[in-house]
Amino acid sequence: RESDPESEAPARASNETPDSDTVSSPLSFLPPKPDPTSLADIGAELRTITAMMVTNTDLQTLSTNLHEAIRAEVSVLKIEVMAQEARICTLGGTLQNIEIDTRADTTAISRQGDMLLTIVRQVNDFDNRTRRVNIRVRGVPEAQDGEDAEEVLSSLFRHILRNEASNNFQFDQAHRATRLRMQDGPPRDLLFYLLQLKDRIMLKACSRSHWAFRGADVKRSIPYHLRSKEGFKADHNGPVGVECLL
Repeated sequence: RESDPESEAPARASNETPDSDTVSSPLSFLPPKPDPTSLADIGAELRTITAMMVTNTDLQTLSTNLHEAIRAEVSVLKIEVMAQEARICTLGGTLQNIEIDTRADTTAISRQGDMLLTIVRQVNDFDNRTRRVNIRVRGVPEAQDGEDAEEVLSSLFRHILRNEASNNFQFDQAHRATRLRMQDGPPRDLLFYLLQLKDRIMLKACSRSHWAFRGADVKRSIPYHLRSKEGFKADHNGPVGVECLL
């Protein structure tokens, strides 16, 4: 006869004995009971950690110290800024003084320039006035390849004075007029200043109406200070002459 599976199942269940390893205790979900020694260690560690933690007092002390340090730094910066401001004010005053001195120097230089210009004019006027004692010789032939003005004048004076004076004439200056030399124009005037024998030469030159020298007639002329403008023009365009710039 066939057995019923459903009826056999309870029988097997009643015959099987439970395994001690697989059956759980009703309190198996609770943690194991701690060891007293481990609890003491944990407490010590917690106390150590708590002692190492920062408290409100520590935070307040740190904040106070930080604020004091910042205030000290700010005070130092304020002092440095005030010192720099003082230096800037000093430099500003120095620059202002330099500007004032520069303006004064510029004004002084301008005045000195005006004074120098006045002095130059006075010197030029004095030089022009002193040149009135010079002698001008007009019409003396001019060499094409250059010449020694002092030698030409010495020859003329020896010709005029003959044996009345030494052959050594002392010139302070002697030269041709500085105007451009014209190829087909008249020779340039000879200008010179004698240190001696001027009066004797002029008296001797004026003792005759004309002098022949190097193929030209040296004619006695009226001094500038005795001639009118018309007379000057007539004499200037006339014959060769020896004249004083008086």
